[in-house]
Amino acid sequence: MSDRTGPASASVRLPAHTWFDVRRGSSHVRTGLPCQDAAAVWRGRLPQGQVTILVVADGHGDSKYDLSEHGARLAVQTALHCLRSFCRRFNTSSSLLYDAIRHDFAHRLTRQWRQAVLRHYSENFPQDVELLNRPSINLYRRYGTTLLFSLAFDDCLIGGQIGDGDMTVTHTGGDVGRPIPAAERLIANETHSLISADSIRLWRFCRWTLHEPCLICLSTDGLSNGMASDESFGDFLRSLVRNIEQYSFAETVKVVPGFLDRVSAGGSGDDVSLALFWQADPRRKKKK
Repeated sequence: MSDRTGPASASVRLPAHTWFDVRRGSSHVRTGLPCQDAAAVWRGRLPQGQVTILVVADGHGDSKYDLSEHGARLAVQTALHCLRSFCRRFNTSSSLLYDAIRHDFAHRLTRQWRQAVLRHYSENFPQDVELLNRPSINLYRRYGTTLLFSLAFDDCLIGGQIGDGDMTVTHTGGDVGRPIPAAERLIANETHSLISADSIRLWRFCRWTLHEPCLICLSTDGLSNGMASDESFGDFLRSLVRNIEQYSFAETVKVVPGFLDRVSAGGSGDDVSLALFWQADPRRKKKK
């Protein structure tokens, strides 16, 4: 199990066939800005089988969102806490779990994330008594972030997203599926996020059946935006699957951090986060 929100390292053991990394963008390195992405993975066992959760978040980069690196980290931690709670309560079927998440996750996540933001602000800015006593949207805006999660349970993928980023399922035959289609583009590269007005209604959810060995990928928009085209992004995903089949999952992910750095340096210069889960064929368990 891992619920870290920083870069992957050899000193921390991740669950089998899961991996994530958070790379500081080349433009952030040049200007001295911190990395404003966060990511985590978690894997556990329920009475009905094993569950694997991936989460990534992308804190807003503008100066008015000066605490967004913390907002992204708190969003990932809060999402993991909420999703694990849903798994414990609604673990008898994927349908029940999906319905519970679709109806209540956004409300619970928003409430608990705002509570976490207030705790962080009070710990780091205790002198700002007036704002702490009467928190406003201006406070939460400083922590602005997107959020994207996937939950693989048996042969089902449950996903949720607010804002930009990519969730993909790449099969061994080369097909690349998008359980949640890309969001409508806003003006001037803006995106919906946890600080958007009426953010609870802006969440998009999916339930996707997993029929064969596949690679589930979650990434912040720094990855796809750094690619030359959508085709290049798809080629990258297919190459991961080919290399996993040929060399193993562990060997494949060793070279990914360097590739992500090159994408950032040659593209938008943005932070890049990527979380992966190599899902074995669910049907094999059912044939036993």
